[in-house]
Amino acid sequence: MSQVNFDAMSDDELKRYFLENRQDESAFQAYMDRFNQRSKSVIARPSDPDFDTKIQAAIRQKLEASSTSQPANNTVERTEWSLASSFSVLLAAAQLPVSLLRCAEEE
Repeated sequence: MSQVNFDAMSDDELKRYFLENRQDESAFQAYMDRFNQRSKSVIARPSDPDFDTKIQAAIRQKLEASSTSQPANNTVERTEWSLASSFSVLLAAAQLPVSLLRCAEEE
């Protein structure tokens, strides 16, 4: 396999390359290294009185960001919206970094 310069790739390019070349362990390692270097902010602490509101807002932002990258033909009919949106919120929560949802040890 030829040498690929992962450092020269943008985050999106590296992700796309990794997804297209899943057998390439060096691509996986480069992707994980870059992912782990990203700053991880804490949205809310469990003792925060607005914990639920802040988490829901973060999930909503994640959904809105992903929906802008979806093709227009993936629309959901109004009658199915409630179930589909609930499922989407669960999926978005699962994609949030664990550090955003984990209980903070120090208050």
